[in-house]
Amino acid sequence: MNDVKILLADHRADSFGPPVALAEYLKKNCDDFSYVSLPLGFSKTPQFSIRHFISGTLKFNKTINYDIFDGYNWHGDAISDIFREIMNLCRLTRFVFSTSKNKKFDIGIGIDPTTTFILLILQKIGLIRYVAYGNYNDPMTQRSKKSVINSIYKKITKFCLQHSNCVWYRWSNHKNVVHRLYGKFDEKQTFIVPIGLYRKFTREVNRPPKKLICSRHIAEYAGIHLIIQALPDVVKIKPNIEFVVIGDGQYLDTLKTMTKKLNLEHTVKFLGFMPHEKVLKKLSECDIGIATYLPTHLRKTFEPNAEMEALGGTTSTMELLGAGMPIIATRGMGISEAVEKRNAGIAIDYDVTQATNALLNILDEEKFPEMANNAVELSQEYEYDSIYSKTLNSIIDDMNSPKSD
Repeated sequence: MNDVKILLADHRADSFGPPVALAEYLKKNCDDFSYVSLPLGFSKTPQFSIRHFISGTLKFNKTINYDIFDGYNWHGDAISDIFREIMNLCRLTRFVFSTSKNKKFDIGIGIDPTTTFILLILQKIGLIRYVAYGNYNDPMTQRSKKSVINSIYKKITKFCLQHSNCVWYRWSNHKNVVHRLYGKFDEKQTFIVPIGLYRKFTREVNRPPKKLICSRHIAEYAGIHLIIQALPDVVKIKPNIEFVVIGDGQYLDTLKTMTKKLNLEHTVKFLGFMPHEKVLKKLSECDIGIATYLPTHLRKTFEPNAEMEALGGTTSTMELLGAGMPIIATRGMGISEAVEKRNAGIAIDYDVTQATNALLNILDEEKFPEMANNAVELSQEYEYDSIYSKTLNSIIDDMNSPKSD
């Protein structure tokens, strides 16, 4: 992307995800790239950062560290939280003003509604030519326990959906859910931009299946308890299996209590939070991925999270495939359709009996090798570099088309 000036703005915590992958791609492939990242409250190291790269070389770096918020109970409701958000959005605005004196940004990509909203304002005054709404958060209509904040957030989101030059959706049903939540409207342009993966570490193909693994934020919606509930009947037949759980979160103590009550302490291993590179390495040591997300209508706890089934897949789910392992996924997630169709694992309803049968089926040493090979083939279709190369080229074509002038 020669002679294209791009700005990426997002909110992030500690975990690796599509915005970080996009930033890495742009850093390598864009001549003039700026990355502005605002903190999410549940981050273990919350910080605001601005990084400016020229041909992949870091030319400017500014970081502001914040005190850790109230752990997993943070929802951004306090006046201090709102003030901090406004101040950081002002810093984003000031940065765009200061770096647009010689040349305005060709493309601004906002990953969430508030950053995209600011980019649209900056576009209106002529500092950004084309705004893409990365659209990873819009099914999250319940962001706060306060209705007024939710109402404002929803209005900002719909504004971004309507006025951005293009809107990204993870898969086809994502768009359907967004239109159900926000009412009918017409986007100017849409692109399907699925969550991708890096295939850095892969499991040994000929190893017999023994270890299950999931790596994600430990909340109720993660659905990990479904597998724990299914394990007692599984270990009667497969006593040597192990279930590795990586991550931290407000639901962790509940899972540990459940594990103890079911006498599964020798089977279920909680490893806590791990840096991303270590997670990828650990995935390659395991055999079967778990992606049994709890459907939205079954949740009992308040969590500022999306209708997961609308998003098609998560980073952690895709990385399971990227490590070359078949997965057990709940139906409704977009990737579960591909997994089922390609025999790259097993798709189930959110049901303990189905989970038990799926585990026994996927642990079958005769059936497992074919599923594992199919998982590797499927993962090759979702590599990040391929996804973002196609998306950015489409954006540049759309930006240069007569209708965008």
